[in-house]
Amino acid sequence: MKALSFYAKQITIGNRAYHILVPQFLLNHMYVGEFRKNDFMIFSNGHGLKMLASMLVLISRNVDKILYLPTRNNPLIEYLQRWFWDSSNNDLVLYHHSLQFNIHEWKEIRQNLKGYKDKVTYNINEEEYTEVPQKEYDRFRYRENKDCLHIKRKYETLFFEGSAKVFSIMSGRLIPLSEEGHDYYLEYGSHDHAHMDLFLCRKDMQLCVDYYDAALWNSKNQRRARQ
Repeated sequence: MKALSFYAKQITIGNRAYHILVPQFLLNHMYVGEFRKNDFMIFSNGHGLKMLASMLVLISRNVDKILYLPTRNNPLIEYLQRWFWDSSNNDLVLYHHSLQFNIHEWKEIRQNLKGYKDKVTYNINEEEYTEVPQKEYDRFRYRENKDCLHIKRKYETLFFEGSAKVFSIMSGRLIPLSEEGHDYYLEYGSHDHAHMDLFLCRKDMQLCVDYYDAALWNSKNQRRARQ
C-alpha cells in the first residue's frame, strides 16, 4: 500500500464540470506514443511502471474523475524517437466510458490547468490485481464483452477510455514487467514488454507497454564500449 498525492481541480466547460487529477510526483521516465497508425506504445522504467499500475487502480475506482499524466514534454532521445513514427511524445489521459467525455474539449481543459489549490491523497495497493484468475482474462476474448479499452489520439494526447474492470485488470499486467524487465534486459539485451491488445475494443489496434530504463541501457552500452 502506498500513499500518492494529486492536484485536484474542477474545470467547467459549457454546462459540464470535469474533475481533473494530476500527479504531484514526477513521471519524467514515461514515454507515450504511436509506433504506427493505431499501434500505440508506452515506455517506462520499473518505478514508472509501478506508478502507472497504481494510477490504473486509482482511476478504476473513481468513475467521476479524469486522470491526466503530463508526459508529452519528457524529452525523447534518438533511440526512442525511432519507435514513434512522428518522433513525438504524448500526454496520457484516463477516464471512464460512463463519463461521456468529449475529447474535443481537452485542449481548453489543459490550458486551464493552472493555479492548483486543492490536493488529495489516495492509498493504493498497486499489486492488488497481480493474482487475477485466468477466467478474468478470458472474458475479454468474447465479442459480447463491453469492458474494453478505447484509445484515441488527439492534441498530443493518448486518451484511454475504459471501465473499472479493464483498468484494474490491466494494472496487474504491469507489476511483473516492472520487476522482471531489468534482468530480462541484462540477459537478452532487449525490452521486456506486455501486450495489452486483449483489452482493446478495436481489434485492428495494438497497445504494448515496454520496460525501458535509460540508465540501465547506458550502463550496458558503456561496458560494451570498454570491452
